[in-house]
Amino acid sequence: MDRWTGSAGRVMVAWIACNLLGWLAAAGLVLVLRTPGSPLGMPWSLILVLVPPALAQWVLLRRPLGLTPWWLVTIPLGCLAFAGLVAAIPSGLWQVVDDEGIGTLSILSAILGALIGLGQWLILRRRVSGAEIWVAASAAGIGLGFAAVLSTGLLDRSGFAAYAVVVLTYAMLSGAALAWMLARPAPMRAVAAA
Repeated sequence: MDRWTGSAGRVMVAWIACNLLGWLAAAGLVLVLRTPGSPLGMPWSLILVLVPPALAQWVLLRRPLGLTPWWLVTIPLGCLAFAGLVAAIPSGLWQVVDDEGIGTLSILSAILGALIGLGQWLILRRRVSGAEIWVAASAAGIGLGFAAVLSTGLLDRSGFAAYAVVVLTYAMLSGAALAWMLARPAPMRAVAAA
């Protein structure tokens, strides 16, 4: 953490870059796995596609925060929990709400972000002070990213540009939360363990 002390700008740039690289690798894996005869529909392929962003984040944060490899499962598990939550919603409820509306899809995206952030918070809370902001930043990043993409119609014009906007929104908001957390004093448990 010493190399980032007092350097919110460097934290933000590094975090945004690692997320762009990780999510770009995930998009590349999707393209490769969509070729004829590929196993993209298999549950393990979803996990495979979601590991690169978690790996990029972990590589960046493992030394300054002492993260364990458990970070690698946070994005896949958050997505699996989200899929289970959506599957558990009764079909009658989907008829009450506009299931394709911007508000509904943005709220669902924010829930996805919160579930991913919750898993990461479980790891961060012992290493940085104020880690609870991580869940809110992850939820806001993904939810607002989808809201921007859906409200502007960008998704209809360019799927790649829409993907980039969501990733950048998430990376900027979670990066701001990360910079804020790193600027705070470390919790006593992490100091005692070090």
